[in-house]
Amino acid sequence: MKTISPASTNNSRIIGGCKCSSRQSSPGKKTPCITVDTPFEKPDLATYSQDEQIGSGNIPTWNSPDILTNVTLPFKLLPEAEITVRNLSATPASNALVHIFTSPFGIGTQETIQLSQLVNIGGGQQITLKYPWSQAILEGDQRVGIHIRIEHPYDEKLINNFGSQVIDAAYTSVAGRNFSILVPVVNNSAFNQTLQFQVLPTDINATLNASSHVFAPFEQINLALHSVVPNFLHGTPASPLQREITVVARQTGGTIIGGTTLIIYIDN
Repeated sequence: MKTISPASTNNSRIIGGCKCSSRQSSPGKKTPCITVDTPFEKPDLATYSQDEQIGSGNIPTWNSPDILTNVTLPFKLLPEAEITVRNLSATPASNALVHIFTSPFGIGTQETIQLSQLVNIGGGQQITLKYPWSQAILEGDQRVGIHIRIEHPYDEKLINNFGSQVIDAAYTSVAGRNFSILVPVVNNSAFNQTLQFQVLPTDINATLNASSHVFAPFEQINLALHSVVPNFLHGTPASPLQREITVVARQTGGTIIGGTTLIIYIDN
């Protein structure tokens, strides 16, 4: 006996008292079947997605709330990264693949896959995956990009299946209230392309030394981000104020290729 899914009932007719596809019957022959009244249930696996935030008209951050990589004082990597993956539907998700990539700090830098893990997540539940850093990463630049990709064959909403964390941090007691950092930007392709740079809205005075750049294939530049913390923002070492500056790079057509977020701890 064959079950006909709702997606296969286009151009169907009634045969033997139920609805079956005409492709599955022949003249003079009744094809046994059953009707399916309930739609096929699909899970909705998700992580914080910059693309989803942009599509919803929100200001995205590359300081993903679903990815924990660093402690803040001093700013350094934890022994392992923690990644939260949610199932936003009531339908359980079995055998989902979660891929973890890392990249050097910056925008458009090369991503390298580190781990693919098979997981099961019940309806309305979430799990936390832990990824131990290698000794080489722990001893290197503490600003490591981490990128999550989720795969499931029946996921109903794909835009929230991928997200990133690419962050740097500064304390005003150390960096001052008027300082700059360098953000590497890479054209990770074999073609020339023009990228446009933007600081997203924030209450910190932030500027870039360039608004665009014509990249040669695989060219990398260092973009200077200058920040001035206003005098009316004050915190203390015990209770610092936290602000973010997010920089994005776009292709000529407006597609965002990536971003990074500078977290400023105002502790004076």
